[in-house]
Amino acid sequence: PLVDETLMSALAAENKAIWFTGVPSSNFLKAWYHRMGMSSSVRTNRNLVRIEPVELSAAYKVAAEADLSGLPLSESVNPLPIVLAAIRAAFEADMLVGFNLTALGAKLLELPDRLIDALGLQAELQQELAHVIYDVAQNSGRRAGKRGGKGRGSGASGPDEKTRRAAVLKTLTGTLLGLCERDVPDKSEPLHLGPDSKKQTRNTVGEFCGRGDLAPCSPIERGVLDHAGVALKQYIESIPSPSYRIV
Repeated sequence: PLVDETLMSALAAENKAIWFTGVPSSNFLKAWYHRMGMSSSVRTNRNLVRIEPVELSAAYKVAAEADLSGLPLSESVNPLPIVLAAIRAAFEADMLVGFNLTALGAKLLELPDRLIDALGLQAELQQELAHVIYDVAQNSGRRAGKRGGKGRGSGASGPDEKTRRAAVLKTLTGTLLGLCERDVPDKSEPLHLGPDSKKQTRNTVGEFCGRGDLAPCSPIERGVLDHAGVALKQYIESIPSPSYRIV
């Protein structure tokens, strides 16, 4: 309910900083990489467009920006009641008023790890973490070699939190969005399992493959998606209201 009624309603499908081409119906991994800021070329990052407060909050628009352009002020000899009524209505309609979004974000930060545990993906996470650590070490090592410094990403105490979270997200998206990809009804859609729009997808033996080569989800795999939905809903509903509400 929190996601549906607050976040997804405020950050609507057409929001330019969340789904810059609309909610995807296929190529979910590609859309996810783009949503994280990567462009269609893996060599560059897409410039993210800032979400302005007025796009999210009707109360902010009226009270903070003093945007009264939609009010019939010129038609009244006493516009004050009109302004006050508009401010009151904006605050009553604004679903973000009273939310501590920083506290809410801190609560949602735990969600990916909870999904890993609920879906039993610990082994996949460790495998992905090894790949991420290797990639980070290779990239930072090349940069450090030019500067004469040391690489980063994993030290004696293990991977840093940024590296670990990258592995968590890649594990979840690879598992869940990969399953969603296999049930796309339109098999004529080009298949992209990464951010690069020009790069064709290869199967495990290196052959170019298309969407028609993907086997549909089995009942067990559909159960994984259903279980992920249940775990997500349960976690959201478990967040106590006082932990993210100001008033």
